[in-house]
Amino acid sequence: MEILKSLDQISNDSFYLSIGNFDGVHLGHQYILDYIKRQCGINQTKLAIITFIPHPKEILEGKQRFLLCDYDNRRIFLEKIGVDYVVEINFHRDFSTIGPESFLQNNIFCTTWLKKIFLGHDFAFGKNKSGDQNIVINECKKRNIEVEIMKRFSVNKQKVSSSIIRQHLNDGNIKKANLLLGRAYEITGNVVKGAMRGRTLGFPTANLQVQDVIQLPSNGVYITKAYYNDQEYLSLTNIGYNPTFNTDKKDQTIEVFLLNFDKDIYGETLNVHFISKIRDEIKFKSKEDLITQMKSDEMYLHKYFS
Repeated sequence: MEILKSLDQISNDSFYLSIGNFDGVHLGHQYILDYIKRQCGINQTKLAIITFIPHPKEILEGKQRFLLCDYDNRRIFLEKIGVDYVVEINFHRDFSTIGPESFLQNNIFCTTWLKKIFLGHDFAFGKNKSGDQNIVINECKKRNIEVEIMKRFSVNKQKVSSSIIRQHLNDGNIKKANLLLGRAYEITGNVVKGAMRGRTLGFPTANLQVQDVIQLPSNGVYITKAYYNDQEYLSLTNIGYNPTFNTDKKDQTIEVFLLNFDKDIYGETLNVHFISKIRDEIKFKSKEDLITQMKSDEMYLHKYFS
């Protein structure tokens, strides 16, 4: 898979195109891209997509904690599907003021190798999302480029979208989020020093620092699988403010307790996959009550995978 800045970098390769943010590369995205890939195989063309970095909501709304995957993981997911070319357009405020016709002229019709465009059922683009499918269809007709509008994709009659997945994560409903993603929701971060309180409680944890833009599940304790150096470890992950010891709720933390793990990994990278939520975060009356609950959580983890 090649990462490009513009479609005109594609030469001597006929290709089909799809456009979108592809946040999370969820089942809806996978359905569209798998379908296009099959069409590419039949017609001996390549698959290209146009996407944006940063996500427009980062620039236009200053959004934080909303992306379902970082940009590196998005690339990995797209490559697994079989995308040949990913055009990553730098999104900024000036770019957001471009009208739909100008966007098409400068970013889509800058190449002679484009043969067909596949659009989502709710596709909108350009300044204030003033462009729609009809503009694309009319402009493509002038250039003998085909356009196909994809049908809405659903799972068990439920619409699949990044916003719905975000809501499930906000609700702590990991299983529903994972169903629509087609995989376990995951976060990746660097291990940093925390209060080191877990060691004194008998449950040493890795404190994870995750990019501010990445969505976190709601506060609570989760069954997870942690990956370090390509090794999998069963784990418990707590997201929250440690109310038993902290009262100001200023600093949200992500603490990962890995079973059968005793390495010092400060400064290294940890990847965490969320499986199920056990409980909400609780303020305990004493340190002893907290330890009792943590032991219960660990027993639950063992039973879950037994």
